Amino acid sequence: MTDKNQTTSQLHMSRRAFGLGAGAAGAGLLLPQLTLPAAAQSDYPARTVTIVAPTAPGGPTDIIGRAAAQRLTERLKQNVIVENKGGASGNIGAQYVSKAAPDGYTLIVMLAPLAQNIAIFKQPGFAIEDFTPIAHMASVDLVIAARKNLPISNLDEFLAYTKTNKISCGSQSPPQMEYLKRTIKADFTVVPYKGSSLITNDLVAGQIDVGLVPY
Repeated sequence: MTDKNQTTSQLHMSRRAFGLGAGAAGAGLLLPQLTLPAAAQSDYPARTVTIVAPTAPGGPTDIIGRAAAQRLTERLKQNVIVENKGGASGNIGAQYVSKAAPDGYTLIVMLAPLAQNIAIFKQPGFAIEDFTPIAHMASVDLVIAARKNLPISNLDEFLAYTKTNKISCGSQSPPQMEYLKRTIKADFTVVPYKGSSLITNDLVAGQIDVGLVPY
């Protein structure tokens, strides 16, 4: 969240700034394009506000959303809740919010892969123009993590291992890993997940070999 003394102009992101920030791996809070008259906006919020986390519970996107909801509840004196809508690399949650009433009561934690999905998917079901950016909330580094007993400790060893072994890789955003496969000319199976917390659990349990997870 941001300092109380920041101005509205400082809090409000431009569409270009959001696109650049999201592409660098971050999370921002957005809402559908507002069309309310000024009189209605002056009474906002008059009821519960929902923040959609387009992932499964437990991961950083979910945690960022819940931290924002807690602070906004305190600041706005109105309930702000988080609703998880994971799936399709985050597209399901984004589609849901893009079609919500443009009244400011449905927000979304927009993460980097969603900005990328617009370029990757032929029909993602939404566009950046469907949203109004509010604030950049976090930057998150992603790493490729391996299960403990896999004999690799760096990218070169990972690449060499894929030449002679079948590997399963969990990813919340499968297109990212498909792009990596083409870039490094590796061969592994990408397993889609609804959230990074689920990937981490399966890595620890040895259900998958590697996973793209937040650092």
